[in-house]
Amino acid sequence: MIKDAKQYLALLFNKPGHDFILLQNVRTSERDLAADEEAVIAEAMDNELIVGAMYIDSMVEVVIAMRYAYMNPYIIPRVDRYKRRSEKIPGYEKILYYEIPGVSKEQAPLFIYQCHDVGRGCCLKQDSMQTYWMTKGFFRENTPDSEALRTVKCFKKRGSRFIEEKMVLPLFRWTYVWHTTLLADPNNIRDKMNAFSYLGADAAQAIFIRDYEYLEFYPALQQEPDNVKAYDYKKANQYSSAIFWDYALPVGSGEQLLCCFENYRVMVVDTETQVTVRGIDYSPGLSINGCWFRNVEADEEIVSLFLNSRTIRNHNYH
Repeated sequence: MIKDAKQYLALLFNKPGHDFILLQNVRTSERDLAADEEAVIAEAMDNELIVGAMYIDSMVEVVIAMRYAYMNPYIIPRVDRYKRRSEKIPGYEKILYYEIPGVSKEQAPLFIYQCHDVGRGCCLKQDSMQTYWMTKGFFRENTPDSEALRTVKCFKKRGSRFIEEKMVLPLFRWTYVWHTTLLADPNNIRDKMNAFSYLGADAAQAIFIRDYEYLEFYPALQQEPDNVKAYDYKKANQYSSAIFWDYALPVGSGEQLLCCFENYRVMVVDTETQVTVRGIDYSPGLSINGCWFRNVEADEEIVSLFLNSRTIRNHNYH
């Protein structure tokens, strides 16, 4: 196992009974908060990189990639699935693993990932540039092209051996793909980008941002995948240019969305009536919250911004 690599820690919280997973580049473990106990699930082998970990029902899936392109052994991107042994026999048992599918530029629309997620660079070259990225997401379309992409090599444990068989990855379940083209770059995946900004429990409600330009609201994504309410700011307001959305969330019980663009500008839009309900004025001043400005020369507008952003007030502005 590579021990001199930098450690990155991620906490993956889950439903009661599984507390959270501690994830590092070379080890992943599960911690029971109530009992204050930690159990190692898996450790990376030579030239392996642990990219992620997910709960699948009562089991844990650990995502593996190749760490360095110029080192051995060669590692095929894969997912290892573990189950808990039993209360009498603590620890985890690897019960299967499957190869992670690769997604080409043309196949990008078939895979749904979180908006702005560029993925994790893997299989680093000697110049520290990645050979490919790995991104978390899910498949939602039951089409021949989707099924072909979701059909992967799987190796299930039978006794002391792992036997190869085919497995079709389910729809609407978290998995990873590897790709050599950035999925989150609209210049690469123009008119094909499908990324979600909001995803409700069990993929019930969802908001997609297509090409960072078009909002798509799904009131019931799994049950009614064709029921979508779209919002095109340029078309709705008869503008010649578009705006590019950063995030969007459902608000209220109807078809209104709380949206952010240009990194901080916020408005509410209605996907049913295609109108901008209202803009929301605020001062994006968290970066100066609590700061102490001494002997600052500022006009009234800037002074108001300081005070509204809760900066320390026991001083004089000029």
